[in-house]
Amino acid sequence: MAVVVAAIFVIVAAFILWGVGDFVRAVTGSGGGAWPVSIGIGVAATVFVGGLLNVSHVAYRPALWLIVIVGIVISVLRIRRVRFVAIDRSGGLEILAAGVVIAAVILFTISTQLPPRMFNFHDDFEKYLAHPVKMLATGTVASGPLSSMGTETLGAQAFLQAFVLSVSPIGYINGVDAVFGLFLIMLLAASAGWRRFRWFPGAMLGPLLVVIVNPQYVNVSALNMGAALMATAVLLVSEAREETVASSAILGLIYAALVALKPIFAVFVACHLLLSALAVGGRFKPAKLNLIWAVRTILWTGVGLAAWVAMYLPNYFSRGMFAGQPSRNGPRGALNLFSMHTLLYGSSYAAYSTVVALACVGAILAVVSWRRGDSQKDRGVALGIFAGAAAGVVSYLVVVVGLGPRLSGYETSLRFSVPFVLGACLVPILMVTALPKLPRAVPESLALVAGIFMLAFFSPSAVARYREAVEFHSAIAFNPVEQYSGYLAYNDYWLSPAAREYVRGFQDKVPRGERLLVWINTPFLIDYKRNGIVDVDTAGIGSPWAHVPDGVQYVLWQYKGLGVRTSVDYEEVMAGEGAREREIAARALAFGGLLMRLSNSSPVIASDDKFVLFRIGPN
Repeated sequence: MAVVVAAIFVIVAAFILWGVGDFVRAVTGSGGGAWPVSIGIGVAATVFVGGLLNVSHVAYRPALWLIVIVGIVISVLRIRRVRFVAIDRSGGLEILAAGVVIAAVILFTISTQLPPRMFNFHDDFEKYLAHPVKMLATGTVASGPLSSMGTETLGAQAFLQAFVLSVSPIGYINGVDAVFGLFLIMLLAASAGWRRFRWFPGAMLGPLLVVIVNPQYVNVSALNMGAALMATAVLLVSEAREETVASSAILGLIYAALVALKPIFAVFVACHLLLSALAVGGRFKPAKLNLIWAVRTILWTGVGLAAWVAMYLPNYFSRGMFAGQPSRNGPRGALNLFSMHTLLYGSSYAAYSTVVALACVGAILAVVSWRRGDSQKDRGVALGIFAGAAAGVVSYLVVVVGLGPRLSGYETSLRFSVPFVLGACLVPILMVTALPKLPRAVPESLALVAGIFMLAFFSPSAVARYREAVEFHSAIAFNPVEQYSGYLAYNDYWLSPAAREYVRGFQDKVPRGERLLVWINTPFLIDYKRNGIVDVDTAGIGSPWAHVPDGVQYVLWQYKGLGVRTSVDYEEVMAGEGAREREIAARALAFGGLLMRLSNSSPVIASDDKFVLFRIGPN
C-alpha cells in the first residue's frame, strides 16, 4: 500500500509541476512543446519561488502547502485548455511500452529505496538531512560561515526535499532525487526518443538507457534532478522556433535552478549558454553569436539566482580564521579516460567516456545537418542538438580533466560529472534522428551503437546495483556494509526517536535562545527553534570565510564515534588526491584541535564517550 501511495504522490507532483511549467510558458509567450519539458520548467519556477521564501525567512510548512495548493489550481485550469491530439496505433504502442518501463523502474525504486535502509553517514548525516529540517524550523536554509551551504549547494535541493519532509519522516526525502528526479529524467529521455527510430521504440529506449547508466549515487544531493534540468534546457533550445525574450526567461530560470541545486552545475550552464547563443545566431545567414539573446539569458539567470545568493552574502564578504593556511601537496593521480579498470563507485572511465564520445559524434552530425539545412527551422533544430551535445562533452571534460586535481581527485570528479552524461550527452544522442538533411540510417546507427556499448559497459554494474537495492534497500554506490561493521545498526539508531532524545538531552542543558555551535554527525536531530544554531560541517570548515561568529557561548562537539574522522583520517586525506579535499582536511584537523583545547580549558556542562558540551562565553 505504501508503494501505491508513494507512486500517487509522484504522479500528483508531476501533474502540479507540469501545470506550473505550462503556465510559465503561456505567460512568457512560449506555449507548446513537449509536456515533460514543462515539468522541468515547473521545477525551475518552484526553485525560483523557493529562493524568495528562503531569503525572506518564511519557508515554513504553511508556505510550502500554499505553493502546492496554488499549483493544483493552476494545473487544473491549464489542463482544461489542453487540446489532446490523436495518436496513431504505432505511436500509442510506443508510449505504452515506455510507460511500462518507467512504471516498473519507479515502482521498484520506491519499494527498495523509499525510505532507504542506509544513508551516507558523512554527506547525508552531517549535512544534507539537516538542511530541510533547519528550513522548516527557521524559515530559511541560510547558514553561518562554518557550513557548506553557500558553497556545495545554495539550498534548492533542500527546499524541494522540505515538501516531502513536511508530510513524512525524514528518510523519505530520498524520494526527491532517487524517485522523482529519476522519473523526470526518464520522461525527458522518452520524449527525446519518441518516434525517432524505425528499429526500436525510441520512447522506450530513452528510459532504458537512463537506468542502465551507473549514477554513482552516494547521497541525497542533486543528481537525477540536475540531469533532468539539463535535459530540459537541451530540449527547450532544440524545440524553440525563433529567438524570443520568452525563451531567454525560461532558460535563465532553468540555469538558475541548476546552480541553486549545485554550484558545480554552473560549468554546464556556462557551456550551454555560449553554445546556445551560437545556435540562436546560427539559425540565420550569416551565422553569428547572438549577444543580445545571451545577455538577456544571463540577466534572467541572475534574477533566478539573486535570492539564493543573497542569503550567503555576509559569508562571502567575511574573512576566514583559516585564511592562507597551506595544505600539503598530494599526488595528482593517473587519468585514462578509456581505462576499463573498475572505479571506487563502480563502472569505469571507459563506460562514461564512450557515452561522451558518442555525444561528440552526435554534435558533429548536427553541424553537418546545420550546414546542409536551408530553412530556419531545420537549422534551429540542428544547432539546438549541437548545443546540448557539445555542452555535455565540454562539461564532462572540464569537470573530470580540468577540475579533477583541484577538487576531489579524478574519480570523485567523475561522479560529479554523471548528471552531464545523463542530461546533456544521452539526450542529444536520442535526438539525432531529428536532424534534417541526413540519411536516416546514420543517426539511427549512432543510437544503436550507443545502446550496444552502454549495455556492454554498464550492465554488470547495473545488475550489482539492483541486487544490492533488493538486499540492502539502498543504492549507495560504495557498499558501506562491507566497509563498516554495524553500519545498518548505526543508521537504524540515529534515525530513531531514541537518538533524537539523546542529542536533545545535551541541547536541553543550554539555556533557550543562547547561540550554540554544533559539530556533530547528526545535526538533523537538533531543535533549530530552541537555540540559535551555528552549523558546522567538514566542508564548511574548508570554505575561505570559515570562522566562529560572534556571540557563540556554547559548543556541542562529537569527538568520537563511527562516523567521526580521526586525526589519522585527516592526515590520509591531506596526503591524497584533490587540492580541495586536502585543504578541507587540513582546516578541519586544525578546527578539531581548537575545540579540543577549548573543551580542556572551558567549563564542561555534560559529556560522555561521544559528545561534549561546554561553555566558551562569559559566565
